[in-house]
Amino acid sequence: MRKLILAAAAIAFGWSSGVSALPANNPITAGLVAAYEFNGNADDVSGNGNDGVVYGPTLAADRFGNLGSAYLFDGTGNILVSNPSGLQSTNTVSVWTQLNFVEGNRYPIDLDIGEGNNNWIEIFEGAVFRTGNSGSFYFDTDPMSPNAWHMLTRTYDGSTLSAYIDGQLVGSQTGPSNSPTGITIASAGDGSHGFIGFLDDVYIYDRALSASEVSTLYSAVPEPSTALLLGLGLVGIAARGRVSCSE
Repeated sequence: MRKLILAAAAIAFGWSSGVSALPANNPITAGLVAAYEFNGNADDVSGNGNDGVVYGPTLAADRFGNLGSAYLFDGTGNILVSNPSGLQSTNTVSVWTQLNFVEGNRYPIDLDIGEGNNNWIEIFEGAVFRTGNSGSFYFDTDPMSPNAWHMLTRTYDGSTLSAYIDGQLVGSQTGPSNSPTGITIASAGDGSHGFIGFLDDVYIYDRALSASEVSTLYSAVPEPSTALLLGLGLVGIAARGRVSCSE
């Protein structure tokens, strides 16, 4: 029993240290087109070969403090995947992000089609999650806490676009579809809308994940505080077990 408890604690601390390996930290692999975990590079770890080319951003610590495990963007750089395979008009895009700039609108990721017709995730004025499938088809969610890590997810099933913050559905709207042809991580442009902050764990699917799948994806690598508390709790249980065994 004690070994089982210690093993569980080790798993918990593995989560809290940001251990990143598919499918251990991403149990939702059906329809996975690209996966960017940024462990030292922008390679696609889904096995589909959709590797990113880095233009400007620098490797940085992730939300768990692991060095070289996320990318820091300054508003002018990006990561491009020019001719990715597997993108569909039905899709899911999920990204962990910490925006460090609270003015204007900033774009963590686009599935590119053409100007004004992208599948995109935007953070507006540092707190509002905005997503759309074209310049005229988009909606905003309620504000989220700025200058903090969040998992932002958008899904589109062919008619309904849905937005999730930290695994929870926060809005949806019906609208037309289109077919993306490229991937831009952190839209740069002239810098006025370029992303400023940290990005990590970008997952792209060729289908719309269900609400339960999005929740599972979020829970697979919990927030640092959640993982740390879980780990400390399990270690505490193990310690009490050792005391009990010695009595």
